[in-house]
Amino acid sequence: MKYTFMVSALLIAANLLLSCNGSGNSTVPAYTPSGKTDTSVYTGNTEPAMAKTDRGREIFETRCMACHGQNGNERQDNAANLQFSRLDSIGITQTIKNGRGVMPMFKEVIADSDIGHLAVYVKSLRK
Repeated sequence: MKYTFMVSALLIAANLLLSCNGSGNSTVPAYTPSGKTDTSVYTGNTEPAMAKTDRGREIFETRCMACHGQNGNERQDNAANLQFSRLDSIGITQTIKNGRGVMPMFKEVIADSDIGHLAVYVKSLRK
């Protein structure tokens, strides 16, 4: 009797998870600190599913390459070596938005969706 109840409870919980878009394939507006919704497909990761490194690379070349270099390891003006960074996506995003050390903040300069693309690209530079 006790095991039947536990199995039933597990089946109900699994059904609830699946009915609440737990499959990861549905469109769910993601929270952004600015209050705007991100309409990219939510995959359970902290990165937008549609974020492509091409857009991130474009932003990187425009805004970041002068200090971090083309491969993220030049360290101009004491910039961090991005190839050895172990920040997660949230840490990278917060650093881009709010700056760190001599790095300026970009929250007023780069759109939230582009910061997501940039964070994905920065992670791709790792060794």
